[in-house]
Amino acid sequence: MVRAPLPYFARGIFVVSDGTFVYAGGGFDGSANQVHNDLLRFDLTTDSWTSLAPSPDQHFLSQAVIFNGKIYNIGGFDGGGGVSNTTRIYDIASDTWTTGAPLPVPLTDMATALWDGNIYVAGGFDGAGVVNTLYAYNIDTDSWSTLAPLPQALALPGFGVIDGKLYIASGNDGTNELSTLYIYDIDTNTWTTGAAVRQPVTAPGSAIFNGKLYLFGGGLPLPVTVTQIYDPVANTWDPGGEPRMNVGRLWFYGTPVGNDSIFATGGNQTTIEPVELRITEQMIGNEPCGTPTPTPTVTPTPTSTVTPTATRTPTPTPTATPTPTPTPGQITLSARGYKVRGVDTVDLTWIGGTSSNVDVYRNGVLIATVPNIPGFHTDSTGQKGRATFTYKVCDAGTQNCSNEVTVRFGGGG
Repeated sequence: MVRAPLPYFARGIFVVSDGTFVYAGGGFDGSANQVHNDLLRFDLTTDSWTSLAPSPDQHFLSQAVIFNGKIYNIGGFDGGGGVSNTTRIYDIASDTWTTGAPLPVPLTDMATALWDGNIYVAGGFDGAGVVNTLYAYNIDTDSWSTLAPLPQALALPGFGVIDGKLYIASGNDGTNELSTLYIYDIDTNTWTTGAAVRQPVTAPGSAIFNGKLYLFGGGLPLPVTVTQIYDPVANTWDPGGEPRMNVGRLWFYGTPVGNDSIFATGGNQTTIEPVELRITEQMIGNEPCGTPTPTPTVTPTPTSTVTPTATRTPTPTPTATPTPTPTPGQITLSARGYKVRGVDTVDLTWIGGTSSNVDVYRNGVLIATVPNIPGFHTDSTGQKGRATFTYKVCDAGTQNCSNEVTVRFGGGG
């Protein structure tokens, strides 16, 4: 069923539940070009959101678990576009925040799951590239330890723990979507593999529900609506793809609510034309979610240069004209132009590439070298008024380049 929408548009907003309420926090709101530190509580009975004490810092694409009346919220991108190693701890009873021991390294886009008083953090993006690390946070001792690494580096998978085993499904290795299922045995500190995921997806929602791993949505550059269900006893994936979400999306999370439903909120409709969402859905049993009433808006993509407090000056809408001539590197580039305090600003989004970094070119001139993952960069051009900019991105130091995309402001020629 479709529930009350989020108060703001958001990608990468964490979501957890104590079985009575659902809690959601952080997120990037492209309509306001803002990274949030909000914490929200959803009342399943009244179908309404309430604001709680905000977290100490802004974050999105962080991860969270709930344990003994506290929410543990870890890592993510911060308000300046960097990657955070902060461990934020929210006490539900007192409506207050504290911090725990920081992650050994800054991480975002990772898998995070709770088992027996420990929080496991696997894979992710560290600001330079995807990683294969596995860390465990002991809640009692407020300390981190390093465990056996994943068989490969990856980010943005589906995940969850069932009976002492951590499941890491699909995701992205920095260039390609993965069909892998990695299984970590907590008792033996070892990894094995399970049945391949039927439809590889990047940044799906996921949850453990009735002893099975559910993956829903995800996918680059256009996300899907299907639900993929893994049975760990049979080591098989259900082929049906049901129940389907109302809106295909990625960069969002899910949480079980008691034993009867899964809750998911926010996300992004596509990486080609970024559209953040407010939509909230609840899957009851295995029934479809119903008919949605989403209110999406086209918004820019956050990067290391995001300015959370920036406001836009109303101007004629710039146009982006792609000229798709991709090279053998299979890098696909898209762009979106807008104004920030009158300055011509362009969000670039790409997928593909084989190097850890990419070179960004504007009008044939190299303007930046940035990490290939997460695949977006904001160019504040420093110019105001009419202008035309042509962009491409290339694997760093090579001529393995994307298609060119032209963005015009105010009818610039």
